[in-house]
This record gives sequence, C-alpha cells and structure tokens, in this order.
Amino acid sequence: MEQLQDQVARLEARLNQDSTTSSRPPSSDSPYKQPRRRTGSSTRTRQGGGKPGHPGHRQVLLAPTSVEDMLPEVCACGSGEFGLVSPYYTHQVIELPRIEMEVNHWVLHQGQCVACGRWCKASVPAEQTTGYGPRLSALIAELAGT
Repeated sequence: MEQLQDQVARLEARLNQDSTTSSRPPSSDSPYKQPRRRTGSSTRTRQGGGKPGHPGHRQVLLAPTSVEDMLPEVCACGSGEFGLVSPYYTHQVIELPRIEMEVNHWVLHQGQCVACGRWCKASVPAEQTTGYGPRLSALIAELAGT
C-alpha cells in the first residue's frame, strides 16, 4: 500500500511540472493551462520615454523652399499693434512635389516604295510596345507587390 502511495505522489509531482518548475521548454506546456503570474521584484514596470538626464533628439529642420511669416493678429485686449516682434517657433510642413505625367506620342508613318509600289508602315520600338514607360511599370509593380 505504501509503494502505491509513493508512486501516486511521484506521478502527481510529474503532472504538476511545467516549464517554470523544470528544465522543460515552454512549448511543452499545455495550451489549456493559464501561465503562472510572476511575483516579486521582477515585475517592476518601467516608465516609458527618455530617462532623466538623457539628451533628447529632435527632428532636424530641412532647408525651406519658401518661408511664410505669421504675425500675431489680435491681442486678448483687442489691440492689433505689436512691438518687439520676434520668431519663437518654426513649424515645418513637408510635402511631395506634384508628379506630372510625361506623355510621348509615337507618330507612325507609312510610305509607298518607289521601286515596287508596296506600302510600308513604321512600327513602334520594341521597348515601347506596352504603352507604359519603365518608371511607371516599376511603380505599378511595386504597388501591386505591397
């Protein structure tokens, strides 16, 4: 009877093992068993963002293509006159330039041969037969891939 009780105790101990209580990998744990929550000093939560004393990194201002000066309009008191006006902040807006299509017409001509009288026609160059240039074809391929 004692042997059976020892064997049951050993088997129950093996049943209660998981990756946190043995050298088994986490993938061997049952997917139905909830993972054990850790307690103690290892669960400290760190504050996000830069740490005190760390010098920050700001976005670098690019060289402007145009500058718009914005002056204060009206004071809370109702006055619209200001002295000692100086800049205090630069708000940068970055925009892509307009894309203009480059459309080339290939005008095909035909002519009659003076020797035999047959009509001969010009043909579109092989690299232009699709109707799309290499840059537009590359853009279409890139957009289709994403």
